[in-house]
Amino acid sequence: MAESYSASSISSLATQMARAPLTLSSERAAVQAFAQLLMNRELSDAELAGHVRQAALAWSGSPAAEPLAVPIETLLYRGHSAIARAREVRQVLRLHWERGTTASPEAYVLFDELSDLLDLATTI
Repeated sequence: MAESYSASSISSLATQMARAPLTLSSERAAVQAFAQLLMNRELSDAELAGHVRQAALAWSGSPAAEPLAVPIETLLYRGHSAIARAREVRQVLRLHWERGTTASPEAYVLFDELSDLLDLATTI
C-alpha cells in the first residue's frame, strides 16, 4: 500500500535529505521545495508521486531528460497566442507567489515556459 501512494519513495528521499550536510544553497533550496511539495494538499496522489520522482532524480544528480527539439511551425503558441498563454502562466505564478511555493518544481516549469513564450511572442 505504501508504494501505491509513493510513501516508500517519499520516506527514502526525505531520509536522504535529512542526512545530507546541506552545504550548498542549491541543496537547501531543494529540501525547502520538497517540504513545500509535501505540504501541498491540492495535489492528487499521482501528481505527488510524479513530483517526488522528479525531486529524487534532481537530488541524485541524474540529468533531466532533454526535451526533443520541434520545428517552430508545429508549436501551439506563437505571436498573439503566445502572449495570451504568457498571461495565463503569469496568473498561475502569482498564485505560487501568494502561497510561497515559487521554489516548487511546478513553478520552475512555469518560469521556463514563460521565458519560452516571450521568445515565441515575436514569431509569426
